[in-house]
Amino acid sequence: MSKKLFKWIVGIVVFILLITNVQTVIHAIISFNLDVTSGNLFGLCLIVFLEICFFLIIYDFLILESYVLISSNLETLGRLSITSKNVGLALFMIRVNYNASRAFKFLRLGWVGYGNSNLSPVWVGISKSTLFKKIFVIIRVVISLPAILAVVLTLFTLNIINVDWVYSQWEYLLGFLKKAFTIKINFGDIFSKLPAVVALLTVVPVLFFFYFYSQKREVRKIIDRKNNESFKIVVIKHNELSKLISKSIYTISENLDYVINCQSLIVDLILNKKIKNMHELKGRHYYANKNVETYLFKEIPEIPKIAEIIVELTSEELDYFTKIFSVKRYEIWHFYWEFSSYKTSEKLNRLLLTKQGMNEIISKITELPFEISKEELTKYENEPQDILSYKIYDALETLYSLKRYNESLKRYLTSSKTEKTLMKTLVKEKQN
Repeated sequence: MSKKLFKWIVGIVVFILLITNVQTVIHAIISFNLDVTSGNLFGLCLIVFLEICFFLIIYDFLILESYVLISSNLETLGRLSITSKNVGLALFMIRVNYNASRAFKFLRLGWVGYGNSNLSPVWVGISKSTLFKKIFVIIRVVISLPAILAVVLTLFTLNIINVDWVYSQWEYLLGFLKKAFTIKINFGDIFSKLPAVVALLTVVPVLFFFYFYSQKREVRKIIDRKNNESFKIVVIKHNELSKLISKSIYTISENLDYVINCQSLIVDLILNKKIKNMHELKGRHYYANKNVETYLFKEIPEIPKIAEIIVELTSEELDYFTKIFSVKRYEIWHFYWEFSSYKTSEKLNRLLLTKQGMNEIISKITELPFEISKEELTKYENEPQDILSYKIYDALETLYSLKRYNESLKRYLTSSKTEKTLMKTLVKEKQN
């Protein structure tokens, strides 16, 4: 109910903005704010802050809804392209969708967060913030960009500051910085103050002595060493994963080429398993094949090892460090969020439609307990075709994600020629 209400509010706000002049809307908001707060500085600042938060939520909601709409339309067009065996268009849709996902992730800005409503009430109760944490959250809100923007807009609204004042302050700041960076050296003053500086430098280590040689620091050093080891394992595992993907990715693409070109044969394979009187419906010259082994689907021997490494990377010990490693690059982060689909070799084989995967898919099809008529056959033929186009599209999406991840990871882990030359030069200088 609350979600529907929110959608209605968003729709009304967007509609008003579309049919009304933006300047008129701004003047109306300013007049409303001044009337409600009677020009009170704190009250006006608070109401402007709440309005900024409201518009940020609307903006975030619109971005999410726009992405869902665009992504679903791209997927629909991509699946239709697969049915007509237009692989080029399907892959183009996948690339556009992938980059749209990246663009919308950037556009969301990260100012709005959503909590989990399915958490245990007991957990929510024991996880309530302490007084110190609440104070810290309030401080973070006060120094956040929306709060600072609210203060600035309030000052402009009340004419406490204006554009001329901002310009004059900017000129003053530039003048101050010029003076600050104009260095005048007086060697007499430097030598006269040198003993005091030396004495101060001897005091600094004493201030930090109790921290660096305390039990607390020793404990943290142990944890830091352990964390570094875990992070090192994550890097090595990603490197191993990259090598396995490089070895298998072309074979995966060849297998998907075969699947796309043999869609009608695969549909027949499914129908032969599902419909007991298929031979009668198709005629005496129809060959009823129920064996996947007679098809040229490829096996991908690297898949079990790929799944094993992914399980290790998402284990309780390494998942946190895998997340830290992945977040720096979008391609790796995108692949990380798909890990749940790759955790077993069975899932990966089914997803990539390999020979083993097709065997599992066909084996799960159950035969209908009744015979069907020729009139009903068209309906039964359309359903597996639609399902197959979905599966092929998902397989192509996974293949593209693997390719982008692998290329990004190689750039991330491998030093460029410039870096190698620079490192060699620095090493030579150190040796000399």
